[in-house]
Amino acid sequence: MLKSRRIIAAAVDRTHAYIEVRPFYFPLIGAGIARRNPELSEPGLFGYGGFAWGRERADVSRFDVPRGLENTDFRLTADDEGGYTLTQEGMSFKGRVGVLEQWQEGGAVISLQVDRLDGKPGVQFILLRTSRLETIEDLQNTLKISETGKQSGIISVGLESSDPAEATSLLKEIGAEYLRQNEERKAQDAERALASLNRQLPQLKHELARAESEYNEVRHALGTIDLQEEAKSILQQSVSSQIRMSELRQRKEDLLVRFQEDAPAVVAVTQQMQVVARDLAGVEARIKRLPSVEQDVLRLSRDVKVNTAVYSAMLTTAQQLQLIMASKGGFARLLDAPELTERPVKTKRLMIVAASAAAGLLLGFLCAWFRKVYYRRVDEPGEIVEELGLPVRASIPYSATLAGSGMHEVESRKIGAIPGEQPAYRRAAAELPVPHDDLVDDAGVECLRRFRSTLQFDLQEAGNNIVAIIGATPGVGKFFVSANLAAVMAASGRKVLLIDADLRTGNLHRRFGLHRRAGLCDAVQEQLPPEEAIHRNVLKNLDFMSTGSSSSSPAEVLANEQLVHLLQDLSSRYDLIVIDTAPVLMAADALAVALHAGSTFTVVRAGVSTVDEIEEAVGQLNAAGASIAGVVFNGHHMHSNAYGGYGRHDRYGRSGRHGRYGRDVEAARTRNGGELVAEGN
Repeated sequence: MLKSRRIIAAAVDRTHAYIEVRPFYFPLIGAGIARRNPELSEPGLFGYGGFAWGRERADVSRFDVPRGLENTDFRLTADDEGGYTLTQEGMSFKGRVGVLEQWQEGGAVISLQVDRLDGKPGVQFILLRTSRLETIEDLQNTLKISETGKQSGIISVGLESSDPAEATSLLKEIGAEYLRQNEERKAQDAERALASLNRQLPQLKHELARAESEYNEVRHALGTIDLQEEAKSILQQSVSSQIRMSELRQRKEDLLVRFQEDAPAVVAVTQQMQVVARDLAGVEARIKRLPSVEQDVLRLSRDVKVNTAVYSAMLTTAQQLQLIMASKGGFARLLDAPELTERPVKTKRLMIVAASAAAGLLLGFLCAWFRKVYYRRVDEPGEIVEELGLPVRASIPYSATLAGSGMHEVESRKIGAIPGEQPAYRRAAAELPVPHDDLVDDAGVECLRRFRSTLQFDLQEAGNNIVAIIGATPGVGKFFVSANLAAVMAASGRKVLLIDADLRTGNLHRRFGLHRRAGLCDAVQEQLPPEEAIHRNVLKNLDFMSTGSSSSSPAEVLANEQLVHLLQDLSSRYDLIVIDTAPVLMAADALAVALHAGSTFTVVRAGVSTVDEIEEAVGQLNAAGASIAGVVFNGHHMHSNAYGGYGRHDRYGRSGRHGRYGRDVEAARTRNGGELVAEGN
């Protein structure tokens, strides 16, 4: 009932909750400054804007606008000597405080009564009229009602609002209206019950008079009759049962006013009446066994007593109902009246910060999970084996050393760029330092050394000694794998040639401080002999061939038959040829190169490559006839307690100058010429 439209509507009408009037504050900081200023302020900012900065206030008791202007902001500006101006998108009206003003606008009437306007001339207020029904429904939704304790009968009512005075006023009116309607309902119930009793009392009085008259006639005719003890007992039972039956009939009539015949309460009373009826039948049977004179006296005496008891009870009830109507009291009472709070219930900053942090963490986990599920990015080498059935030939952990050395570089995604053209976001060659000697102890390089060992067995069964390093998309670390694989193979004493076949965006030449001209493209197009296209001994036992001069059609250059003859010639001169190619899904160049390689390895990067990309790239390579030897898993974030713990490896490596393992590292540095090509993986 507290949320019923009858009570809420009465509270809304009395408080004019559908009218909102507030000072016009400067954005963000104006309201905070006004709360700390107890005086009326000079309106505006440097005389402009009409902003309120103090305790400006306006009270409006009536504001009626056409339905089309509901929920529309009006501007109320204070004028000199108790006047004001109401404006809204080209409309302007003048009025006086304390006077009901009405203006005609487009066939409709705008009514406004401003009861109070505290503010200096020029200060402005925002005036808004909302729909009455919408205000009632909003209040019904925001009102919080609960019972204090279980079956205590004490109801707690709360309301949250940004205006504490408005919330307090609304709650007071809701409580007052609830008590008022409770009193009215009690009086109405008493009035209806009294009307019903007033209709029955004359008939009961007539029945009582008739019974007394008949009883007196019998006594006058027969004289005084002394009933036997049995007859007295029967009389007492009969009177009690008759009174009980009369009470049950009255109770059933009251219930039928609110319930149907099949209601549980009505059914229970009906069953009780059936029990009393059986008792009365038994009493009647006992009465019939008495002498006829005693039967007549007993029945007449019973009628007199029953009618007297029923009439007296109903007369007493009628008097009580009259007292209820006169008292004007209800069944409900107000324990605690609403009070204007001094401290806001919101916002609780610590709770908000904690909840925001928890929500942020949860959202982060959900986003990561969604990204993992939706994009199907691979994070572990086992996922490749499980999803695609491809062997993982090497798993290179993420190198913090390389990352800290500034060696990270994102491969250019500008696949359509003209070779030789440097994108604006690409580093200059001078900004890509040659890595220092300590990198030979890095865990990622150590994994490449293990890859070198397994690759030696693969080359024995391959068709030739050419190894193609490819990737499905840019950014997977092909440069890192191809350059450093060639370096570690050369460090083992083999004669190795590294070829940059990414004619579109290849920049391996910058790793060695070289220029890209005079390279693969020139040799394939027979513009330059192969010997002049090779840079000798960029590292010990390692030669390098750059992409060469610019070409407007890289795919046609790599599809040239001269590429086959060039690779066959170079294959006979070197122990191993490592070719870095363009991304498979971005260009057809990689397919043309991989077709001539004895072993092709696909580079996959943790958290970057997806299952769909890898599957599509492998499918294209298989369709082109390339020999896929396996997958190189790059950027794997491994735990320090994992098998082969890299944390322990780093520790041993850094202390190596003083131990046997350190002497091995120094020897390796000597073999490598003290240099290693590195790129952040």
